[in-house]
Amino acid sequence: MPTTDYTEFLHNVKQEYITNSYELDGTFIFDIELPVTPHICLKCGETTTRIKDYRIRTVKFGKVQRGPLIGKYRQRRYICPHCGHSFAESNTFIRKHMQLSVTNIRMIFDKLTESLTYTAIANECDTSITTVLRYCSMITIPKPKTLSLLLVLMNSKEMQKDTNTKLI
Repeated sequence: MPTTDYTEFLHNVKQEYITNSYELDGTFIFDIELPVTPHICLKCGETTTRIKDYRIRTVKFGKVQRGPLIGKYRQRRYICPHCGHSFAESNTFIRKHMQLSVTNIRMIFDKLTESLTYTAIANECDTSITTVLRYCSMITIPKPKTLSLLLVLMNSKEMQKDTNTKLI
């Protein structure tokens, strides 16, 4: 299987979006730029392709065999000619205000299901321990309904025992 298929499969980045790749101090870096596409303004609903500016975002994709994998994403910002509202282009590999890629966050959650320490997860995903703890605190585990029903039944039986002992 060629490397282009692995890039798209593992990191949600198509090969044609990668403009350059290089290695710097043991870190594998690749430049990403998406093609210009019409976007819908979030404020007024009109379609626009007018570009306001570009921002370079650093995206952490985790670790590969050689070391950390980082993407330098040249994110386009569009401006609506109708209302003047500016907004970032939509993509599949990173969310708003995040530095970790979607696949790296998914890997953190997968590693949390295994019996690994937070330090081991942070080392494998190329993040800090604090970041792993922050994502761990987002997980909510619902209480099992059968256990709560069992506790209610046990409490009612204990109440019956208490009332029976008081009567004797």
